[in-house]
Amino acid sequence: MMFGAAKLVLGVASSRAASAGLNLLFSMALLRLLSKDDYGTYYVLYTVMTFATLLPGLAINSGFVYRYQHSENRESLLTTFVALKSTLVGVVGAVVAVLWAVGLIGVYTAMAMAAGLLLSFFDSIMCLSQAQKRFRMFSALMPVRNSVILLTLILAWLLAPRFGLPAVMWSLLASGAILAGIAMVLARDAAFGAPRRASLGELSHEARRFLAFEGSAIVLQRVEVWVLGFFAAHAVLSAADVAEYGAGFTFGFLFPIISSSITSILITRVKPGDRLKMAELRRLLWMAALALCVAFIYAGLSYAAAKLFLGEKYVELGWIIPAICFGMYLSFCTNYARITLLAHNEDRFLDRIYMAQVIVGLVASLCLVPLYGLAGAVAAFVIVRLFAFLPIGWKFYRENT
Repeated sequence: MMFGAAKLVLGVASSRAASAGLNLLFSMALLRLLSKDDYGTYYVLYTVMTFATLLPGLAINSGFVYRYQHSENRESLLTTFVALKSTLVGVVGAVVAVLWAVGLIGVYTAMAMAAGLLLSFFDSIMCLSQAQKRFRMFSALMPVRNSVILLTLILAWLLAPRFGLPAVMWSLLASGAILAGIAMVLARDAAFGAPRRASLGELSHEARRFLAFEGSAIVLQRVEVWVLGFFAAHAVLSAADVAEYGAGFTFGFLFPIISSSITSILITRVKPGDRLKMAELRRLLWMAALALCVAFIYAGLSYAAAKLFLGEKYVELGWIIPAICFGMYLSFCTNYARITLLAHNEDRFLDRIYMAQVIVGLVASLCLVPLYGLAGAVAAFVIVRLFAFLPIGWKFYRENT
């Protein structure tokens, strides 16, 4: 059984690696083709797009995957899930259109939000395959999104008279539309049932368990970038600083792959009340120590690759990449402990940590970025992840000893 789980994790991680590799390809291409200022602006817009992708499925995606395992009427639950997400996409889309019409957001921000909302339909199909434990399908779908984005960027580069930020944003919007179309085609084979109020109750109940964590994560994964972008727009910093920060994340993509792959499998297998044996706990702690060593080895290799590919265009990566890898390692450990603690009904404890984490993240970013610029943003990234790692890691250890 352990071998089977490891095989699943390896398969999902391999697919995520392929997807991340495609993401790395188009990110590296943009690092080379765009000016630092344009890349900095693009990176802020890209975080807006991913925010819009996650927003309609906030807690709902995870709640659906978790509840689907135990639901007595899965067809009705699926219908409720799709209907609820579609409604939220429509509501958010309408709000974005109004904000753009009255001039509160720019056209590129509106395009980024629209692209993200379209991508959320594709994420729904991935959630269904995950909920049904069709991990081969789940693994096969992951590289599709970045493949489509990469191909549309290549077409934009070939066809646009001048390849710059406008061409990039139009290609992202086009890729969102294409992937939404693919999702609708795949959804035709799903087994839908009549909507029931009980299914909405099931979904809402489970979604509440994930809301605090995912609500904090959706902000915390972007807050440093948004604060950097805000101060760059007000001439306190430059867009080039945002570009350096984005380049560091581009080359530090390993641990999100491992963490999300393990979480994707674990969320469908965890059982209420499960606790680790002492031997399993020691083995896990040893593996966590080994992973920390791997993180810094990977950081060194990533920096060497960045220097080889980018030359002297990005000069701060020597310290940014190790710091980001360390922060990602902390998130990797915290996420594993979080899923296990959910089985122990520690929702309230986790919710308090997540809400406090949002406050710490905002305060750290708003205080450190104006004072220390790029270094302040990276420091805030590490501080907020350490803040969650310490209490959740300690709780995890106490719950399993």
